[in-house]
Amino acid sequence: MFNNDEFGSPLGKILFVDTKSSTERNGAYSSDITLAKTKKFDVHNLNGASNPDSSIPYKGINNTPGRSKQWKLYVGGVQVNENNAHDILDDGGSAVFDATNKQLILTNLNATSLQGAGIANSEIDNLTIVLKGNNSIATSFPQGPGLALSHPTKIIGKGTLTIKSGERSAGIYINKSILTIDNCQVSVVGNLGICGYDGSSNEMLILNNAKFNVDVSKGVLFQMNKFILNDCHITEPDGVIFLDEEHALFDNSGKLLLRHLVIENDKAFNSNQTLEKSCDVKVVAIYSILGEPLESFQKGINIVRYSNGQVKKLIW
Repeated sequence: MFNNDEFGSPLGKILFVDTKSSTERNGAYSSDITLAKTKKFDVHNLNGASNPDSSIPYKGINNTPGRSKQWKLYVGGVQVNENNAHDILDDGGSAVFDATNKQLILTNLNATSLQGAGIANSEIDNLTIVLKGNNSIATSFPQGPGLALSHPTKIIGKGTLTIKSGERSAGIYINKSILTIDNCQVSVVGNLGICGYDGSSNEMLILNNAKFNVDVSKGVLFQMNKFILNDCHITEPDGVIFLDEEHALFDNSGKLLLRHLVIENDKAFNSNQTLEKSCDVKVVAIYSILGEPLESFQKGINIVRYSNGQVKKLIW
């Protein structure tokens, strides 16, 4: 808090412009205004009008009269608002937000965020990301995901999207929400692949007739409640399965799938070829190494029978 003497006049003014939701929750905004009033500052609200009342209502910057509308949607670390929605980054390529249709349209975008996620949707239900040309999003922030979603989001379009995470985060982080990749091509590279909140909070990744590649070093997909393939098929590696009980993808040796995944849409296959949708396979029984039925996986060796008739030995 500034002292009046620093302004050289008792008529100094303070304009509070705080966009942090945590400020509203912890009451710091009201406390700051009250303190400013006791220091005899002329406090102005966000639209610039003087208010003699010591309790100026805080409704968040999105609802402030006289300011441009903002959304909790970020591209390359830049928050989307009415003034920049026509070209959010203005640095080559294009990222356009159509608020009416809830569409974020990417055209040959190459964006890197210096802080936080490459793209983050923290507000908009049923946002659609439309791909045109070849697009790339990344973050140089170590804990930042490439794509962070806390509201249902769909990716569509004839273009491509490559997503790169920070060195200690996931390429795609789905926070208690759903991501649908529909009839387009998406790749994830970096440290971790796709990560949910905790595996039991409705995190879902749905692929519809999509091409999806993951090349990472420490885990392809984990902490997900559901992983659903429609009209697409895991081609690499062989024997990959999603285990509902573990909320993750496992390889054919029963270990967490760490590095590589390729999914092709079914149109890429010969129509006469038999397709097995690996992630539709369910665990129907678990046995100990002695053949005794188990209610859940135990440490050590588990014999697992699946709904497609396969039996595998998994090491936990």
